[in-house]
Amino acid sequence: MNTLVEGHLVDFCWPEERLIVETDRRRHLSRAAFERDRARDALLTAIGWRVMRFTRRQVRDDPATVAARVFSARSPLLVTP
Repeated sequence: MNTLVEGHLVDFCWPEERLIVETDRRRHLSRAAFERDRARDALLTAIGWRVMRFTRRQVRDDPATVAARVFSARSPLLVTP
């Protein structure tokens, strides 16, 4: 949790899978924060990282689905439709 990746602080990171998971709060509703996040995601993606974003509400209200999606991203051979 809260790890530096390529100079950017990220919420969760699995370096062996080059996977980053971000959990966005209401502060991400500002246009500046939204633009900054997308620019950072594009940079990280361009250098080989996968970035998944979830809202705090998604994590709170449906943790099983969020966990399943992260697990699937970490283990692509185990993905189910």
